Amino acid sequence: MKILGVNISHDTSLAQLTDGNIDMICDEARYRRSKYWSPQSTGMINRGQPPQVGMVSIVHKDIKDVDKLIFASFDRRQFELDWSDEVKHDRQQQREMIKFFTAAQFTRERMDEFKLEYPRAIKIVGVTEDGEDRDYILCDAVAEQLGIEEYDFIPEIHHLYHAECAYKLSPYLENEEDAVCVVWDGGGANIDMEKYPNYQEIESIYYCEPGKEPIARWQRISNHRMLADWRGAHFADNLNDCLDNYNEEVIEDDDIQIQLTSAPSNGMNFSNMSWALGCDNMGRAAGKVMGMASYGTAQKNVHTRYSVAHQLELDSYEWSVEVIRKATEMYPNCKNILLSGGYSLNCTNNYKYLSAFPEHQIFVDPIPHDGGTALGAALWLERKIEEEEDEKDEILKDFRDVERSMTDLNHDGNEELVK
Repeated sequence: MKILGVNISHDTSLAQLTDGNIDMICDEARYRRSKYWSPQSTGMINRGQPPQVGMVSIVHKDIKDVDKLIFASFDRRQFELDWSDEVKHDRQQQREMIKFFTAAQFTRERMDEFKLEYPRAIKIVGVTEDGEDRDYILCDAVAEQLGIEEYDFIPEIHHLYHAECAYKLSPYLENEEDAVCVVWDGGGANIDMEKYPNYQEIESIYYCEPGKEPIARWQRISNHRMLADWRGAHFADNLNDCLDNYNEEVIEDDDIQIQLTSAPSNGMNFSNMSWALGCDNMGRAAGKVMGMASYGTAQKNVHTRYSVAHQLELDSYEWSVEVIRKATEMYPNCKNILLSGGYSLNCTNNYKYLSAFPEHQIFVDPIPHDGGTALGAALWLERKIEEEEDEKDEILKDFRDVERSMTDLNHDGNEELVK
């Protein structure tokens, strides 16, 4: 069976599996000779530009006769509020609202409370169709290219695909060993729009075993991007982080510990810094800041681009060690650590983790950025298909056992019982 996984977010890519073997993994930007290229649907057109959809790599690699197609994305859905224009002109009301936002995490429950408190300020729109359409327009374009009518696309499990990719490419799976995987990036899927609207997964811990789907045990999710957008549009004359709540809340949800925050992730910090330092006008050059950090030192009253990047590197390292430590404490008998997600491109910090955890082995996903989720999605789908086949075989076996039992009863002269 040939399975094609396609990532339609940034680091656009595809990965092909045939009967469990990896045939190819392709980076679309390289085939287009356009760094940072990512697809744009009709819902994302700016300044009258035509949509950019479809995959050049499919043509170059002559990909065809695909049996199953699955897509991965960072999740373009958005939970929208329709804000009244009165808000940005009423400073007194803004101050009251800021107190509400910073008192606790802005979950859906708190959103409803906010609506009751300020009924004229907002209208709750919900998940916009436009956000969903963006992803599906891109998926449909690739499916049409391949002549495929049906495909799989689950936007809520972005970090799971990172874990799938990392474990598959690691020596731990080859040696049939378990591993604990830390996934961290600039923001992944909105894991539960009903309970935690616009809270993106930013750090996750998965437990990986041979032949099984990685199990999510801890996730830190952030609504930082949503609050930053609202601040800019409706609270513009206030402090940049005036709506953020840094008092994190921990919730136990179906054996997963979920930690809610308004803080940016380390990946977001490096992305923002890449924009601030002029590396890229859209903040896509987080890796350049990571590289720049290795040329700087932390000196008092020295604020060059290298020293600023270096300080960010030091700050991020301290928090990263705490996340890895949490993973090792969850599974004290597991000495294999996997790192995936775009923040794992931080080579300088990656080496330093070895000193912090000398009793552990650390393997960094060779494709930690979103390009690896194409392979992760294909691997995930392959296992699901195998599980369905095993379930069918088990049902067929049970049926044949019953059939044999009925035949035996019939041979014993129990015709009435058989009937």
